[in-house]
Amino acid sequence: MNRTLALVIALLMTTVYLAGCIGGSDTTDTDDDGDGVMNNLDICPLTTTGKTVDADGCAQSQLDEDEDEDGVFDADDLCQNTPVGTTVDVTGCEVIADADGDGVIDADDLCPNTPAGATIDSDGCSDSDNGTNSSYFEIEDNPNSGDSGMQYFTKYVEVFGLGIYAESGLTDAQVLHAASVLAELLDNDEDGIVDDEALLSRLQNMSAMMPMFDSEESEAAEDFMEHYTGNGASAVLFAEEVDPTQPGHWGSDATVEEIMHTINHVGHVYVYPEAFGLEADSSLLSDAMDEARGGQFASPPSNYPEEAWYHYDDTTCDYECMAIEYMYWAQVSNMGILNDTETCDGIANEWEPCSKELLESTDVLIYALIGDSQYHLPQYAPDGIYSPQSE
Repeated sequence: MNRTLALVIALLMTTVYLAGCIGGSDTTDTDDDGDGVMNNLDICPLTTTGKTVDADGCAQSQLDEDEDEDGVFDADDLCQNTPVGTTVDVTGCEVIADADGDGVIDADDLCPNTPAGATIDSDGCSDSDNGTNSSYFEIEDNPNSGDSGMQYFTKYVEVFGLGIYAESGLTDAQVLHAASVLAELLDNDEDGIVDDEALLSRLQNMSAMMPMFDSEESEAAEDFMEHYTGNGASAVLFAEEVDPTQPGHWGSDATVEEIMHTINHVGHVYVYPEAFGLEADSSLLSDAMDEARGGQFASPPSNYPEEAWYHYDDTTCDYECMAIEYMYWAQVSNMGILNDTETCDGIANEWEPCSKELLESTDVLIYALIGDSQYHLPQYAPDGIYSPQSE
């Protein structure tokens, strides 16, 4: 019995060994490209027959090839289909850069030079990067998504009972920036108390708001324009024109302009009609504008008089529209926001007195009006950081 069992076991082992030799795929004994280097050691397993190869099984031509043109030869390239122009490491694979080490890769980082250790948001920006003390305001879900025209807004910030509404494409930094600018314009001395209670009451009663859209073609913008039935929106902001790092800077950040338009149009015009009425011959504002334009024009003339310093030429802007724009130009000139050579040159075709000094000497009427303390207009430029002293 024992001898017979031993013979059976021996036959089974022989069969298993032969089966492994016949049906196995041991690469230590295989050289598919016939270059003398076994597959398990061959870095270039598809070398053309007859080529002289090195110890790794690679011909010189293979070592010199760089099919994806990333600067790493194919023999060493672990990522051989890298798109042209991609920054790669020594292995030929894309470098996922995070220059400031904040955990947000450079491709997604809106603030790539954030100081080490700073607390950041999802865009890689700190409070100082944003120009916003984001801890003062909080972004909430839209509380009025059921109202007509409001369903696509996903972000909301309340400022003195007024609303900043934004759709998802706006960054938190942009939304908080708008909130801070609104607060600074209403509480310009930042003592924690709104400068003009009558103005705030009017804005609250009208549910004044600032809508912020991803773009003009976004679903939220189209829905709002078609279905919003309120009277609290006088201007809008699009993502591409909101830059928290350059508050109010002409050509970069329209936040100050559009929020100021809303406050003036929904608020000041009705609270102080004798001062800021928009119709011709109705107010101190209209009288000042007629002088600034060199005459009273219901629509933009083909050529303004030579002595004019306000010569807005948008033919879609009627007299009342011109008055709102005029008030804005005067306010930001008084604040010093426009006072740099590039900006002054860039707006000269529309507005000339770009500094406080020029405004005072050129447009005496509007300078006196916007500086009259009884109207409580903001005198200081918003910096995007609302820090009430009472806090």
